[in-house]
Amino acid sequence: MYCHCYGRMNIRADLHIHSCLSPCASLDMGPRDIVAQACERNLTHLALTDHNSTRNCVVMAELCAEAGLVFFPGMEVTTSEEIHVLLYFPSVAEALRAGKEIEASLSPRVPLRAEQMGYEAVVDRENNVCELLDWYLSVSTTYSLNDLSRFATSFGACIVPAHILKPLFSITSQLGFLLPNAPYDAVEISHGNRHRAGEVSGYPWITSSDSHYLDDIGKCFTEFHADTLPKTPREFFAYLPRRGSKGV
Repeated sequence: MYCHCYGRMNIRADLHIHSCLSPCASLDMGPRDIVAQACERNLTHLALTDHNSTRNCVVMAELCAEAGLVFFPGMEVTTSEEIHVLLYFPSVAEALRAGKEIEASLSPRVPLRAEQMGYEAVVDRENNVCELLDWYLSVSTTYSLNDLSRFATSFGACIVPAHILKPLFSITSQLGFLLPNAPYDAVEISHGNRHRAGEVSGYPWITSSDSHYLDDIGKCFTEFHADTLPKTPREFFAYLPRRGSKGV
């Protein structure tokens, strides 16, 4: 985990979770069961980051509020360079509006062969399926990395390049380097690469589970101590220092 020990309130955040809307995730990943597992793992903050869509964020927000969890509506966007980037929005309304624009950029739409590519389910609070998408979400958008930065700013969203040290779909695998002084609120280092955190300087970093299955939720999370409970993505990232960090 990632730990800054100051203040009094212990924050435990898993900010990279896929629901059953993502074709790569288990159909068991309904919002109701995600929230139940998060409570079991004593998390304080959750984000839903489905591929190129925010359609399950409304239900997730309702269930998190009832469970006393802070929820950040999010999305994992694939840029035109095939870089995965996490966006965290200030409200569900902004997330839904942004999600529609990102979905519209997936053109032409790739037909979904669900048996081979995975199902994409929009569900209600009881995990009943409301809609099954028939086009594939996990493709590149028309937004370049620079375009997406401007897009995020227009929605008041925080921007975090995902799993930056992975050999696929990361900023380092696609560009070969991490841009200095880019307008990122943080970068994400995956669980398997925490020992390489010393390679990252100039940015705060988070670590998350990137859960696609219920049992993975909260196995890897960002932890720090805060004087007050951060209730928005921007408040959350303000607690993390903009420098190289050490994993614990």
